[in-house]
Amino acid sequence: EEVEEIEEEKKEEVKKKVEVKRKIKQEEEWEMETEAPASLANPEMNSRIFLNKIFIVTSAESMMGGVVFKKEEMKKKIRERGGVVLELELEHFNSSRSLHPYSTQSRSLLTVPLDADVYLIANKYCRTYKYIAAIARGIPCISHNWVIECMHRGEITPYDDHKLPAGMVDGVIYPLPDVKDKLFEGLTMLIHSRLDSHLERGTVGFTKIVNTLESAGKVVVSSVWLMESIITGSCLDFSHHRFRYDLGNGPVKKEEDQPTAAS
Repeated sequence: EEVEEIEEEKKEEVKKKVEVKRKIKQEEEWEMETEAPASLANPEMNSRIFLNKIFIVTSAESMMGGVVFKKEEMKKKIRERGGVVLELELEHFNSSRSLHPYSTQSRSLLTVPLDADVYLIANKYCRTYKYIAAIARGIPCISHNWVIECMHRGEITPYDDHKLPAGMVDGVIYPLPDVKDKLFEGLTMLIHSRLDSHLERGTVGFTKIVNTLESAGKVVVSSVWLMESIITGSCLDFSHHRFRYDLGNGPVKKEEDQPTAAS
């Protein structure tokens, strides 16, 4: 038994060493991929190529095509070249504060003018809050490879070949909508979390809200309905079973699936 334990420890040690080497190789590949070759890029031009442009950076996962997608490193390279990285926060999404559109303190897409030069950068399509919010606002969602290409060439290049899809629903991949439609025109929605633990005194809890709405014949669905309607560009049927608020279905990365009431 002692011999077997020693063998297992050796195997684990070998695995750890292999994993360390793999990560080092991936980081080297990322640095090589994002570094602009001196022969291609004009240093003076390349230093400010993203001036007056706003970027929202998100990711579905850390790995893509065998190369690590280092989100923070991507943000750093964008800022170094004059770009502004907008950090969205859920609690500030409905902020009424009017901030300069190019301020690093901007926290809401609502503070950014519709004609601003804004891009969502990701390694692939996903259902993060940033990605869905960008689609809803009509912001182009583009692969991080476009940013790398711009840095390599020292200038802004067309991004058409790098556009990401809106997402996948029922096995079908939907392209980004070309037109900003008023998708939910005529609907009244109440957005509420399932969690009642952080409610302020005097606030009505989730269960009571659901009971009241259902008694009044209103529809209560999970945020999956909202996200997939935005992805497909159409107001989907409320009655589909996967949209029920009580299924515990929450595909949004690192975010609580929030029920939505519509009428």
